[in-house]
Amino acid sequence: MTTGSDRLDIPSAGHGAPNRQPDPCGVCGGANFKVLFHAVDRLFRKDRRFRYVECRDCGVVMINPLPSTELLAEYYTAEFNFPFHQAEFGEKTIKRRKKNVLRLERFVRKQQVKGISRFVELSSKSRVLDAGSGMGTFLEEIRNIHGSSVFGMDVSFDACLYSKANSRYPVIQGNLTEAPFSTESFDLITMWHVLEHTHRPAAIIKNTASLLRPDGVLILEVPNYDNPVVRKLEDRWIGLFTPMHLYNFTRSSLTGMLENAGFLIDKLEFRAAPPLLLVSKYFEKLGLSGRGDALRNLPLLGALLIPELPIAVAYALAGNGAGMTLYARKTESAKIL
Repeated sequence: MTTGSDRLDIPSAGHGAPNRQPDPCGVCGGANFKVLFHAVDRLFRKDRRFRYVECRDCGVVMINPLPSTELLAEYYTAEFNFPFHQAEFGEKTIKRRKKNVLRLERFVRKQQVKGISRFVELSSKSRVLDAGSGMGTFLEEIRNIHGSSVFGMDVSFDACLYSKANSRYPVIQGNLTEAPFSTESFDLITMWHVLEHTHRPAAIIKNTASLLRPDGVLILEVPNYDNPVVRKLEDRWIGLFTPMHLYNFTRSSLTGMLENAGFLIDKLEFRAAPPLLLVSKYFEKLGLSGRGDALRNLPLLGALLIPELPIAVAYALAGNGAGMTLYARKTESAKIL
């Protein structure tokens, strides 16, 4: 671990902005930070270091200064959006992996739809927006099971192109701070591991409130930085996903942000997700270098997760699992942009 002074007047190495000042917290707007550590990019191997700080006002952990959108564009490639699409695999391998990835995606998304159906009533009259819709499998399951009108949105041009070619619903490139929809036009908005990728999460949440109808529902899922294993690993935690995860939410920073935007928190679930202790510890020791190696050795990495399952379940039952799924409802006090 590399620590530093609490002063934030020197930007992270490799950031590409040598005189840039620190960014305000995108959750609460604060400017009072504690430097935690510096972390390198372990999955894409671009030889950059980024500084992580904790906001003293709300508790969120963020990269500061934030990477520019231009720098992040180097990471959000077709290979990132489609894990089966690695050029070195060859066409035959890509087709086989695509089939397997889609099968797993559809299974996971179907379980998600069944889970949220116990919380929110959907019908053919419902309008659903999935922000960060990716390959579009979640919305396909919503439409198949409930017959709802569904809409996708993703910042990735490749993801939008794929969804438009393989689905029969509108897909828009962009994010929720610039969503071209009428106010109060959706019954449900979902974000599955999206919020941690955004530069202005509080603005995203406030604009989400404006798009939801009265009593509309927001469901989002993010990693839980309060998990004890995650906290202990610090810069060694491969789940940091440096630099693509800009914000690492704690329970209080996440719920506080939504409550400040006028949402009522109906439920907060902690998932029994492996905290990636063994993968984080042995990734390089196993000779793996970057995301391509990880994708080529999924059975090996999967074997490292098996011993963590009892720990993952125990933390989830104790209310501190490695992932959080939050269900919130728009109230009359929601702040409309």
